[in-house]
Amino acid sequence: MLRFLASHSVLTCTINKNVNDIEVERLYGLTPACNYFIKNEDGASLSASLLASTDKTMFETCYYLDEVVLEPDFSVDEKWILHNWKDDECLILLKKCYEALPKGGKAIVVEGLVPKVPKADDDNATRDMCALDILMTMSFGAKERTEKEYEALAKGSGFDGIRLVCNACNLWVIEFLK
Repeated sequence: MLRFLASHSVLTCTINKNVNDIEVERLYGLTPACNYFIKNEDGASLSASLLASTDKTMFETCYYLDEVVLEPDFSVDEKWILHNWKDDECLILLKKCYEALPKGGKAIVVEGLVPKVPKADDDNATRDMCALDILMTMSFGAKERTEKEYEALAKGSGFDGIRLVCNACNLWVIEFLK
């Protein structure tokens, strides 16, 4: 695993000494990318989110959305999941949500938003979302999205549109409206 991470520039690797003709002692170090997975001065990191987003239960729940007991004010709640998937995969997931919802229902997601055009003077939360965009692309072939990209996913999956409800630290509660 350490070699794999070093081959992807997540860790550095240096040879400390040759143990014999075949074995060597490798020393591994952290690259700047690791800063996102180590607790910062506020005690926060992305490691828990990464583990949660790749957990088996996160993926398997999507296949059972149509088995949910529906109520008139029913909503489907997915937290920070769409950024793990490519657009075509998001459309499949959102279409399942759409089909499971009654008229007037909504799917609720909590996702980050990246700006249409990032600027050098953007705040740290926006910079972090842009860095997470790189991570999602490298890890899953997926991406963080702009408001317009979420709107396009909504309409492409049958929803009437989206509504940005509220945000904290650039994580938005987004309603997909049926």
